Amino acid sequence: MFRAIYFTDTHYGCQPLTRKDNYNESILKKLEWIFNLAKKNNCIVLHGGDLFDKPNISLTDLIPLVNLFRKYNDLQIYSIRGNEGHDGLEELSPLEFLKITGMIKNNPSCNSTGKEYCQECKKELGIK
Repeated sequence: MFRAIYFTDTHYGCQPLTRKDNYNESILKKLEWIFNLAKKNNCIVLHGGDLFDKPNISLTDLIPLVNLFRKYNDLQIYSIRGNEGHDGLEELSPLEFLKITGMIKNNPSCNSTGKEYCQECKKELGIK
């Protein structure tokens, strides 16, 4: 049995017109809170898709997120790709960049929806 923290739809890179704060900074603080909680309770981290709001995120926005993931590189962080309009096509996605650099884990051939996992993901996550 494993312990997990599940969250979804962070839409990092979004610039909501109705928000008065800096949305990305707010999301980074929330992610850090989640990562600290996972570390404290020995949990894996599962993100259910739409980590990014758009596939063409600027480096100015991406670098703080990368630095946060690097800070918690001892955690097992898994994510699936969300809508193409948010996380992008697999080969051009900022999510794919995070996978290639080893900051998040995922079975590249997996097309699970987050509601059901493929057999390979179940095995890796210890789900029966």
